[in-house]
Amino acid sequence: MERKYPQNWFWAFVLTNFLFPYFYLFVPGVLLCLVGIWVRTCLWIGVGVLVLDGALSILDQLRIRKTALTKSDNPEFNQLMDAFCGEGGLQAFGKVLEEKAGTSQTAGETEKETED
Repeated sequence: MERKYPQNWFWAFVLTNFLFPYFYLFVPGVLLCLVGIWVRTCLWIGVGVLVLDGALSILDQLRIRKTALTKSDNPEFNQLMDAFCGEGGLQAFGKVLEEKAGTSQTAGETEKETED
Protein backbone atom coordinates (compact mmCIF):
# COMPACT_ATOMS: atom_id res chain seq x y z
CA MET A 1 0.00 0.00 0.00
CA GLU A 2 1.28 3.44 -0.93
CA ARG A 3 1.42 5.82 2.02
CA LYS A 4 -0.08 9.29 1.63
CA TYR A 5 0.93 11.91 4.19
CA PRO A 6 -2.14 13.95 5.28
CA GLN A 7 -1.84 17.45 3.80
CA ASN A 8 -3.74 19.18 6.60
CA TRP A 9 -1.47 17.62 9.23
CA PHE A 10 1.57 18.67 7.23
CA TRP A 11 0.60 22.34 7.57
CA ALA A 12 -0.46 21.92 11.20
CA PHE A 13 2.97 20.47 11.99
CA VAL A 14 4.69 23.28 10.03
CA LEU A 15 2.85 25.79 12.23
CA THR A 16 3.87 23.84 15.33
CA ASN A 17 7.49 23.85 14.16
CA PHE A 18 7.25 27.57 13.44
CA LEU A 19 6.12 28.35 16.98
CA PHE A 20 7.89 25.87 19.24
CA PRO A 21 11.16 24.22 18.09
CA TYR A 22 12.33 27.46 16.47
CA PHE A 23 11.06 29.60 19.34
CA TYR A 24 14.44 31.32 19.49
CA LEU A 25 13.71 32.69 16.00
CA PHE A 26 10.00 33.35 16.42
CA VAL A 27 10.18 35.58 19.51
CA PRO A 28 12.99 37.86 18.27
CA GLY A 29 11.30 38.08 14.87
CA VAL A 30 8.02 39.20 16.41
CA LEU A 31 9.77 41.62 18.77
CA LEU A 32 11.77 43.11 15.91
CA CYS A 33 8.58 43.53 13.88
CA LEU A 34 6.94 45.30 16.81
CA VAL A 35 9.92 47.64 17.14
CA GLY A 36 9.74 47.96 13.35
CA ILE A 37 6.55 49.97 13.77
CA TRP A 38 8.86 52.87 14.64
CA VAL A 39 12.20 51.78 13.14
CA ARG A 40 11.92 50.55 9.55
CA THR A 41 15.23 48.62 9.66
CA CYS A 42 14.03 46.50 12.58
CA LEU A 43 10.88 45.67 10.64
CA TRP A 44 12.84 44.27 7.71
CA ILE A 45 15.20 42.33 9.97
CA GLY A 46 12.20 40.93 11.88
CA VAL A 47 10.47 39.89 8.66
CA GLY A 48 13.70 38.24 7.51
CA VAL A 49 13.99 36.30 10.76
CA LEU A 50 10.35 35.16 10.49
CA VAL A 51 10.88 34.10 6.86
CA LEU A 52 13.94 32.10 7.96
CA ASP A 53 11.85 30.54 10.74
CA GLY A 54 9.15 29.58 8.23
CA ALA A 55 11.64 28.15 5.75
CA LEU A 56 13.33 26.05 8.44
CA SER A 57 9.94 24.82 9.65
CA ILE A 58 8.90 23.74 6.16
CA LEU A 59 12.26 22.04 5.49
CA ASP A 60 12.07 20.19 8.81
CA GLN A 61 8.53 19.02 8.09
CA LEU A 62 9.50 17.91 4.57
CA ARG A 63 12.27 15.80 6.10
CA ILE A 64 9.79 14.27 8.57
CA ARG A 65 7.28 13.65 5.76
CA LYS A 66 9.94 11.89 3.66
CA THR A 67 10.84 9.68 6.62
CA ALA A 68 7.19 8.83 7.26
CA LEU A 69 6.56 7.87 3.62
CA THR A 70 9.71 5.76 3.25
CA LYS A 71 9.52 2.08 4.15
CA SER A 72 11.78 1.22 7.05
CA ASP A 73 13.53 -1.95 8.18
CA ASN A 74 11.76 -1.53 11.52
CA PRO A 75 8.35 -3.28 11.36
CA GLU A 76 6.99 -1.36 14.37
CA PHE A 77 7.77 1.98 12.72
CA ASN A 78 6.14 0.77 9.51
CA GLN A 79 3.03 -0.23 11.46
CA LEU A 80 2.83 3.21 13.09
CA MET A 81 3.32 5.09 9.82
CA ASP A 82 0.81 2.87 7.99
CA ALA A 83 -1.71 3.73 10.69
CA PHE A 84 -0.93 7.47 10.57
CA CYS A 85 -0.93 7.72 6.78
CA GLY A 86 -3.99 5.46 6.43
CA GLU A 87 -7.66 6.25 6.78
CA GLY A 88 -7.75 6.55 10.56
CA GLY A 89 -5.01 9.18 10.77
CA LEU A 90 -4.12 10.23 14.31
CA GLN A 91 -6.87 8.08 15.88
CA ALA A 92 -5.48 4.93 14.28
CA PHE A 93 -1.96 6.03 15.23
CA GLY A 94 -3.11 6.47 18.85
CA LYS A 95 -4.74 3.03 18.91
CA VAL A 96 -1.54 1.40 17.65
CA LEU A 97 0.46 3.27 20.32
CA GLU A 98 -1.97 2.14 23.03
CA GLU A 99 -1.64 -1.45 21.85
CA LYS A 100 2.14 -1.17 21.93
CA ALA A 101 2.10 0.39 25.40
CA GLY A 102 -0.30 -2.27 26.65
CA THR A 103 1.88 -5.12 25.39
CA SER A 104 5.05 -3.59 26.85
CA GLN A 105 3.34 -3.05 30.23
CA THR A 106 2.15 -6.64 30.42
CA ALA A 107 5.61 -7.85 29.43
CA GLY A 108 7.14 -5.72 32.18
CA GLU A 109 4.62 -7.01 34.72
CA THR A 110 5.37 -10.63 33.87
CA GLU A 111 9.09 -9.95 34.28
CA LYS A 112 8.44 -8.54 37.76
CA GLU A 113 6.30 -11.53 38.67
CA THR A 114 9.02 -13.98 37.62
CA GLU A 115 11.60 -12.08 39.70
CA ASP A 116 9.51 -12.45 42.86
